[in-house]
Parts: sequence; structure tokens; C-alpha cells
Amino acid sequence: MSLNPLAPVTNHDSKLSRIFWFTSVSSVVALWLLRENIEPIDMALKTIDDKLGASEKLPLSAGYLLPAVAVGVISRIFRVHDRISDLLGIRERFDVDVIIAELATRIGIDLANVSDDELVRLRGPIMGKAFYQFTGSKNPQIDEHLIHQALDWWSWLWVVLEASLVFALTGLTLVSFGVYGLGIAMTFGPLAAAALTIPIIWSQCRRYAIAQVAAILSNPDRASEVLDVLQAAVGPTQSELAGWHVNRPGSPHRSDAIEQRLARHLGR
Repeated sequence: MSLNPLAPVTNHDSKLSRIFWFTSVSSVVALWLLRENIEPIDMALKTIDDKLGASEKLPLSAGYLLPAVAVGVISRIFRVHDRISDLLGIRERFDVDVIIAELATRIGIDLANVSDDELVRLRGPIMGKAFYQFTGSKNPQIDEHLIHQALDWWSWLWVVLEASLVFALTGLTLVSFGVYGLGIAMTFGPLAAAALTIPIIWSQCRRYAIAQVAAILSNPDRASEVLDVLQAAVGPTQSELAGWHVNRPGSPHRSDAIEQRLARHLGR
């Protein structure tokens, strides 16, 4: 695990490392606020300080570091950012509304008659076969810079969300102990900051997702695979129902109309 939270994110593990470090740092700040304002919490954590003592090599006492790192570890083990994403539908909506929609538009598949529930149900197979198999960090088939930039921006989105959760819970704890002013500020302030920050990050995630889609479809063989995946998932278009056949480029059974449509949408 990288010790530098600002190191470039190049794979899933480095993304998780960045989230871990920033969640741990957020927890240190949260613990400081709690210890400064809530005596029972401060007294409980002082027992850790007294038992383990202070280290000249560490900038903070154990009563701050151990609980903060524990929060970071728990966050990483249970993938808290994924749980937040599932609860709010973040990745689900992004995959359906941005990536799958962009793939379909560029390849010439009309999704107008496919219900949103159906697209959500088909999201896993479509993303796996039409996107992730080309953009996986272990065996990328497109420019790795695009993949790394996308991972980097997504890591910042999760950092913001997890930090907001830590501070919101801190604020609620302060309020429950009667520290109303600071508690309310800590509950809603970070959430307001996240509301302002996330759209900026989201736009960058969208930008690099669209760039990855364009890179995938720039190759005719990959484009044909995507076309087959989408048609297998959402069904044939009206023209294909009239008698078109879908096969690999160059196949003697592949309809000229399909070839022409694919070439048109790829700009060939």
C-alpha cells in the first residue's frame, strides 16, 4: 500500500490506498474536535494515551492515531465508498446514463424503447463485456493514461464522500452531547462543501469515461464486439428484425447494411 496519498492512482489498490489515507486523516480531525468538546470521549481516549505513551517519531498520540487508523481500516475492509455508492446509486447511474448511453449512441443502438429498469438489470453484463474488458488496469487495450485519469478522479469522489460521512457523524455526535453550534456546522458544512465539489469531479469522471468509450470504439474489432454485446443485451433494432444479421466484420453472412451503419457511426 502506497504511503503517499497524493501519488497517481494507476489501479484499484492505489485508489483504495488514497481513500484509506484521507479517511484516516479526516478521522484524526474528527477525533480532535470530539476530544476538545466532549469530556467523556477525551477521558476514554486518554486511557490509550496513558497506556501506550507518546512517541517522538509520531506527530500525534496513540489516542488519536489508533482510532483514526481503525476507522480507515474498517472503511477499506467494508468498502464504505461502495456502500455509499450502492445507497445513492452513484456508479449505477453513471454506468447507465453515461457509459452505456455513450456506447449505444456511438455504435448506433437506439435505447429509447429499453426501460431504465432493464438497463439497470443488464448493466453488469454490458459493462463487463463492452467496457471493462478493454479498460481493465491489468490488461488495458486502450491508452492507459485515460484509464489512470478516470481512476484518479473517481478516487477523489470517494475521498470527498467518505470524509463528508466522517464529519457528518462527528457533527451528530457533538449535537447529541449538547454542542449544538459546532455540531450543526460540522454536520452540514462538509455536506455543503461536498455538494459544491462533487459536480466538478463528476464532470471529469464523465469526460474521461467518454474518452475511454471513444478509444474503445476507435478499433473496428472492438466496436464490433460492443455492437454484438449491446444487441445481445437489449435486442435487435427494428431494421435487424426486418432481416439483418450480426456477425464479425468480414463475415460473408454479415449484412452490408450493418457494416455501413457501423462504419458510419465510427466515422470510417
